[in-house]
Amino acid sequence: MTLRVSKEVLELNPELDELLHSEEKPRKYRNKPITVDGIRFDSGKEAARANELLMLYRDGEIIALVFHKRIPIHPEGSKPIYIEPDFIYIDKNLNVVVEDTKAPVTKTRAYRIKKKLFEAKYGVKIEEIE
Repeated sequence: MTLRVSKEVLELNPELDELLHSEEKPRKYRNKPITVDGIRFDSGKEAARANELLMLYRDGEIIALVFHKRIPIHPEGSKPIYIEPDFIYIDKNLNVVVEDTKAPVTKTRAYRIKKKLFEAKYGVKIEEIE
C-alpha cells in the first residue's frame, strides 16, 4: 500500500517525506544484489559463481564467457518468450555450457517451462547451480 501525502503536508512536515521513502521494499526472494567487476548479480551465490568462472576464464579454462544473455525461446510466429540464464560459456574443449543459479524457491513453474523450451529449441541442457 502506498501512502500519498499532499505538498502542503510535506511543506509543514519535511521529515515526513524522508520517513515515507526511507524504507525499501523487501525483495521477493530476500536475495541481496551484489556487483562484481561492474556486473550486477541478483545474489551472493550467483556472484560467487561469477567469480569462479572469471578465474577460469583468466586461467584459459574457459574461452568465452557471457553473463545474463537474453535468449528467445518462442516458436516462430508466436508471442515472444525469453529466458535469461546467469552464465553461458564455452570451455577449452569447445563445449557450450549454460548455467542458472537457482534456489528451490526460485524454480517456479514458469521457469521450468522456459527451461524445457530452451533445451528443446537449442539442444543444450541448463545446469542449475544450487
